[in-house]
Amino acid sequence: MTARKDTLRLIHEAAEAANDSRAADIVALDVSDSTSVTEAFLIATGSSARQVIAIAENIEKRLYKVMGTHPLDREGVAEGLWILLDYGDFVIHVFDEKARDYYDLENLWGTSPRIELHLQHTQTVHSGEQDDSQENSENYDEDNDDFSDQEEEN
Repeated sequence: MTARKDTLRLIHEAAEAANDSRAADIVALDVSDSTSVTEAFLIATGSSARQVIAIAENIEKRLYKVMGTHPLDREGVAEGLWILLDYGDFVIHVFDEKARDYYDLENLWGTSPRIELHLQHTQTVHSGEQDDSQENSENYDEDNDDFSDQEEEN
């Protein structure tokens, strides 16, 4: 099972909003084979509590425009170290650098395929290593506003 196309489209919208807010190390994971609770995670990093909050707020605003709804739950907004936005079918995690390294969600969910985001001008500040060898569950074709299965080349 892979994340549904509408979930992947919204993950891409959230990733663009995070990128617009200068989030770093933006990663999306298709966790649909690992859990029945949600289909995908978006993980992003801010350099300060203020930026973490700004990234989460920008994501919420963008998704409200697209979906017309707010997250089902919001956690961590007061502290700004790890903000979780739960939209049911997908969950957004916005961390500061130390919290991201400590919780290491990419490693915890390491068997989950990454979702290719094709973001422009992304920043990298996360000190953890990322494994780009994992196959992506879906590719987003921005020109055609379409998702297509990725073919593995041998």
